[in-house]
Amino acid sequence: MKKLELSQLDLLLVHWPSEAHFFDTWRAFERLYDEKLVRAIGVSNFQIEHLEKIATKVHIIPAVNQIGIHPYLTQYPLKKYLNDHHIAVEAWSSLGRGDVLKDETSEEIAKRYNKSIAQVILRWHLQQAAIIIPKSSTPSRIEQNADIYDFSLSESDMKKIDGVNKDRRRGPDPDEVYPTI
Repeated sequence: MKKLELSQLDLLLVHWPSEAHFFDTWRAFERLYDEKLVRAIGVSNFQIEHLEKIATKVHIIPAVNQIGIHPYLTQYPLKKYLNDHHIAVEAWSSLGRGDVLKDETSEEIAKRYNKSIAQVILRWHLQQAAIIIPKSSTPSRIEQNADIYDFSLSESDMKKIDGVNKDRRRGPDPDEVYPTI
């Protein structure tokens, strides 16, 4: 905190559901929250079974679960669980590390809205109430990624984007990294 010159962090996430430190890490996060050193605590890459297990021994339910989601990895069962339990969904790899930027369905939709494919995909996330933090170091892309509040996708177009799901991960599968939790 001293190096960051901060008295409080906005959000602190557990990156993986590590079996060796599963409950100890969360208890430490709860302590930081209780001491008001962090405003919110959450997790990354937690599946339903990980969240159900942690809920058995914690005082504070995660505020956020950062998960890999994009049109090629929709993860609707997990997103439904998170919504049902009032855990915010944060999209990691919201553009599928660029894979979805070549998708023909999204391209056709983007042309109709006079937007880029990235803007359409980011809007798709927003309309599902996901937190998005698109990554780019190119100023024009950063500007373009922020220009997504002047249109809405139709229900039909949302379903078309949903339909390109391939359950294709762009990072490790949490069930393979920590299968025995």
